[in-house]
Amino acid sequence: MTIPHTSALEGGIRPHRIDSIQESSGTIDASGTWAPFSSVTKRCDWSPDAGMIARRGIGSVDALGHDTGVETHALTVAYLLQGTLESGTPLYEAFHRDADGLIETRTIVDRETHAKGGTDSNGFRVYTVAEGAKPATARLTGDPGSPEPMVAEIVYHCEKVRSYHISQPAAAATLIASGSGTITVEDDDGVVESFAGTSTAEFTSIDAAYLIEGALDSTIEVTNGNTSEILLTIYGSEKYNGVEGDRGVPTDATRVADWFGTDTFEKFLGDTITYGGGNIALDINSLELSIDNSLASTPKHNTLKQRITEGNRVVQVTATVMGEDESHDQIMRHLQNASADIVWTLDNATITVEDAALITPGNRVVESEGAFMQLSNVFEGTTIAIA
Repeated sequence: MTIPHTSALEGGIRPHRIDSIQESSGTIDASGTWAPFSSVTKRCDWSPDAGMIARRGIGSVDALGHDTGVETHALTVAYLLQGTLESGTPLYEAFHRDADGLIETRTIVDRETHAKGGTDSNGFRVYTVAEGAKPATARLTGDPGSPEPMVAEIVYHCEKVRSYHISQPAAAATLIASGSGTITVEDDDGVVESFAGTSTAEFTSIDAAYLIEGALDSTIEVTNGNTSEILLTIYGSEKYNGVEGDRGVPTDATRVADWFGTDTFEKFLGDTITYGGGNIALDINSLELSIDNSLASTPKHNTLKQRITEGNRVVQVTATVMGEDESHDQIMRHLQNASADIVWTLDNATITVEDAALITPGNRVVESEGAFMQLSNVFEGTTIAIA
């Protein structure tokens, strides 16, 4: 499919909508809700890897071709922290484990909208659809010198991520889907229809199109019934070495404008951080809470997806501090293996890193022209609690 280059370049200033929803047993929870991470997203970064290697053999100095294998996908979402850290919110999930020590997974969809271009000359949308997304690492950073609200960043390892290009119809039209599968299409006005062949409804736009029945081995093209222009292609397994085809952009279960319930952004200035009930230091110049869920990926024989399994949880707090005799207090905490709870009280939540030990103290460095000494200390807790 040839796309006319009559639209604006891809970029962060184009209209974007980044939503996610909890999965249940590897599928989207029908009772769940699509919601944004925040009303302000700072970054969305997809790193795809098809496991590609050069094919080489005896008798040639040059590659004889290239092969792909199981896939590895990382998706990073950074956003301004807003509202509470209640159960069901992405950052809470990154920190939390269930009774079996497992992490919740999500489907994440990023949509970029272009008003011009497309095969029907009425604009198009480019989607990133990430399935089976588990939070590998997460961090929350506070800087009292920054006027901006705190930034939360979550790095997801995903079983499968695909890009979809959907051109918009120039006028209301029925749609024609090639192949024998049943596809569900949804427009911006809430018109939803599942059909095989030709739709009965007319669509003024296409916001989602998802294969719900049929094999994933053949490519499906969705065509404008008025103009015969191809609006969307969902590629079959023949494009992936015969292993596994795609399903498309999931349709809307329930979508809300927010899950945070308030426009209140979290700012670090004014927060309280204690260590064992007292001050962690005289001055805190920055604080970062980080989680590493020690994810491991292992290939499976019948799919391009890898099985993503959580391992040990590592909870750390990195604090840049200074004071009158902080180097003494902090280094002796480390040498004597002292530990205590670190309690970070935010506006809308309280985070407790329990039994935190100073595993890496900052160096005591005295040098010429040094008006003050800062120490970068890394504490590691045994567990984390959010209230």
